[in-house]
Amino acid sequence: MTTGINAMNFGRAMLLALLPSIFLAACGGKKEGGASQVVAKVNGDEISVHQINYAMARIGDIPKGKESEAGRQILKGLVDQQILVKFAVDKKLDRNPDVFQAIETSRRQILAQASLEQLAGQLSKPTDAEIHDYYVKSPELFANHRTYKFAEISMAGTVPVEKAKQMMSGVKSLEEFAAKLDKEKIEFKTAVTIKGAEELPTALLPKFSKMAKNEVAIIPVGDTLSVLQLQDFKEQSLTEDQVKPLIAKFLVEQKRKTVLEAEMKKLRDSAKIEYLGAYADAGKAEQAAVVTTAVNTAEPGKADAAKDSHVEKGLSGLK
Repeated sequence: MTTGINAMNFGRAMLLALLPSIFLAACGGKKEGGASQVVAKVNGDEISVHQINYAMARIGDIPKGKESEAGRQILKGLVDQQILVKFAVDKKLDRNPDVFQAIETSRRQILAQASLEQLAGQLSKPTDAEIHDYYVKSPELFANHRTYKFAEISMAGTVPVEKAKQMMSGVKSLEEFAAKLDKEKIEFKTAVTIKGAEELPTALLPKFSKMAKNEVAIIPVGDTLSVLQLQDFKEQSLTEDQVKPLIAKFLVEQKRKTVLEAEMKKLRDSAKIEYLGAYADAGKAEQAAVVTTAVNTAEPGKADAAKDSHVEKGLSGLK
């Protein structure tokens, strides 16, 4: 029985940590490294301390003083893995089309992720000035932070915003609106939800922050259309010191995304891409998406206006 470590959770974490190395092991060959780095041999194939350290780093949060125990469990998993790898190679399972494709997919995913990390490079940490600037410019998230309580009706996104607005015209309650949906045989779900400002679309926070109780907003969210009626809200100001680590993390991720998008664009522009067969039209759709993105980037006012057109506040007298 494992002491100090939840055996089931640890075992699952260990398995996840080992999975990326399966395709490497399946390729055959012995591990490199000096004799002092070899911790076990399975039918002549070496297992190194580096493999254990890699798996431990992937697991993370190992209780202090339990590192040796964790290392032994990982080593046992690596030994079992190597036994199964040899069995698979002996039975020529690595030549099975599905297995080969799975190995190749894992290889491509790992190399692609490594490429992204290389492209992102070493991003500098946000300065105190950058953090302060973001805090000041986002009062709805921090200084004037609110937690909202909504009565919500959500429908399939196939219901146009304009149709929802027309159906709400003249209704005096969400229950009456729901009755209209029933009559139109439109499927919907009702719920009472509590959402912090950070859980709402950032672009819409200024609108939400100005909503009075009982006002309604129509919002497309993914494949659904939500009608939200504000029932109540609570204000809780968050100081800059409280949220500084969160803002720093967000700014790093934002910078990372910007850098990766720019680098990926350079790589795509320099790559020769051809779409063939049943996917020959994929290139046309992709080009159209690029043009749309370019227009929105060049004319941000239009993009903002498009977003605003999806949000309508009304029924202010709805009780």
